[in-house]
Amino acid sequence: MTSGMNRRGFLQGAAAGAASLALGMWKLQPRDASAQTAARAATLPEYTGWADVYRARWTWDRVGRSTHFVNCWPQAHCTWNVYMKDGIVWREEQAGDYPQTRPDVPDFNPRGCQKGACYSERMYDPSRLKHPLKRVGERGSGRWQRIGWEQALGEIAGSLIDTITGEGSDRVIFDLGPLYTLGVLSAAQQSLALLLDSVSLDPNTEIGDGHRGLAETFGKIGFERSADDYFFSDLILIWGGNPVYTQIPNAHFL
Repeated sequence: MTSGMNRRGFLQGAAAGAASLALGMWKLQPRDASAQTAARAATLPEYTGWADVYRARWTWDRVGRSTHFVNCWPQAHCTWNVYMKDGIVWREEQAGDYPQTRPDVPDFNPRGCQKGACYSERMYDPSRLKHPLKRVGERGSGRWQRIGWEQALGEIAGSLIDTITGEGSDRVIFDLGPLYTLGVLSAAQQSLALLLDSVSLDPNTEIGDGHRGLAETFGKIGFERSADDYFFSDLILIWGGNPVYTQIPNAHFL
């Protein structure tokens, strides 16, 4: 028993079915579908290559200069171009315009590292504290309450006055912490501690004995020349550190 359907008849039937389906789908479309398609095509940017896509993505209102002060131990203060849009930093690039110090040594360009390149991400990270928090539970409970700056400063000042008048200024202790910047923040903290005649903890207990060891051995802490002078050294002994990780802006002189 045969169905009577040959190859030619099958193709004709399939074509007729496809035409009927397309006609049915056309009836389901809104009347202005062709107009919507034309409008959508008119709004699409006509990119001619990857460079146009890149330019459209990285647009900015202005370019400023910045650095990353507390980002590394050498505090290299590398110069960066900061690209801003609507008051927000969107991109950072090494400036790379340091003048050459000597014609017979490599220059300081480029200065910067991957930690600096992602610094703006740290600045806008949701975990960054932007408001004072007051502990409302036992220590270690992780219970904190957000308070205003006026309340925070008032309570701190009140505690300082009560402690100094009731127990003495030597009961007030300032901990500079491991992030010792030797900048404005540290100077303000130390000045206040001196004015109050209070106690400041030695940060070397938290960052190591390097400063104390150098002072005891050589009589001072810092006694090197600029980093480009490494280029003239016949022997460089590195012990207990890796400048490729800890001195990234200066490592190319080694």
